[in-house]
Parts: sequence; structure tokens; C-alpha cells
Amino acid sequence: MTYVLEDGVRHVVDDDRSELAGHYEATFSTDGERVDRFLTDKGRAELLRLVDAGQRSFTREEIEDLTTPPSFDELLATMDGEGAEGG
Repeated sequence: MTYVLEDGVRHVVDDDRSELAGHYEATFSTDGERVDRFLTDKGRAELLRLVDAGQRSFTREEIEDLTTPPSFDELLATMDGEGAEGG
């Protein structure tokens, strides 16, 4: 099963509707299912690179590799891990 990126990548916004730098979100969909995910700068860059290269659909595994569940704790843990890896 593959998913299509809907409406591109957006900044995550806080309760005051302010954009959070380095925090992104995206929605992927397939027949009858929508998947909301968060992305780090690294995940966003890789996703946009793939889209620019012409990729229009993504497997569930690709989505999970590039993104995190829509949770600030998960997003911050991923960002910490990427920082420890050197980016």
C-alpha cells in the first residue's frame, strides 16, 4: 500500500498559532486512511528531495523512516538523536 503526500509540508503551530521553527507536519493519505506525521529539519529535507525528484507516493515504511508520530515528545527525541548523530 502506498500513500500520497497531501498539501505539502507545513510548520507545526503552537496554541497561539505561531509557527515553531524546525518543527514540521505533513499528512499522507491512501484509500480511506489519513496519516498525520511530524518531521524534523532532516526529515523535511529528505522528503522534499524525494518529491523534487518526482516521487509521488510513499510506503508506510518510508513514511515511518522520514517522520515521527504527531507527538512533540517523539519529535524532540528524534531531533536529539539526529543531533547526536551529527545531523
